Amino acid sequence: MPKRIQFFALKSDILLVLSEMERKTSLHYVLTGHFPSMSLPKWMWGGELPDIGFADGDQHIQCSAYLVARSGTVIHARPIEVLGVQQFSVDQLLNPDTVVFTPAGERKHNIIIAGSFTTLSDSRPAQSIMRLAVRTIKRHFTRINAFWVGPEALARFRTGTRLTYAEQSPPEYDLREIPQ
Repeated sequence: MPKRIQFFALKSDILLVLSEMERKTSLHYVLTGHFPSMSLPKWMWGGELPDIGFADGDQHIQCSAYLVARSGTVIHARPIEVLGVQQFSVDQLLNPDTVVFTPAGERKHNIIIAGSFTTLSDSRPAQSIMRLAVRTIKRHFTRINAFWVGPEALARFRTGTRLTYAEQSPPEYDLREIPQ
């Protein structure tokens, strides 16, 4: 059962994957993180996600992430206290039928931050979404080492754009094609 697939993608690459997944099954997306109320940011289509294809953090772990679930799946938030203030946390802990989608994407004109689909869950719904994501990415992206690279990201990579996990990471840790 797949648990993670890592990729480099720009907006058109991400939308290609999400739209194909949405044609095969009805999904919705909920922003992960801590919120002041139980009113959670939710989208019915991947194309509605704010700034899709643009990394809002300078490294993968700091980029916005979304729980992806089949439509109708209730997303639960758990109450937590942050600096003495009650907030509500959205993650996979109470939502085993989800997959975490971190689109990441273009950080600066010459940097693309890695994205991923990941799940900690063995639940049937989570694994079904994960298999769909993996199949779709493998159908449209090119594998380079352990990563999958979308068509637009690949074109940019071949003209010198850095593909990396973190903007501040030294270039020697960027994705490289190994000569065969």
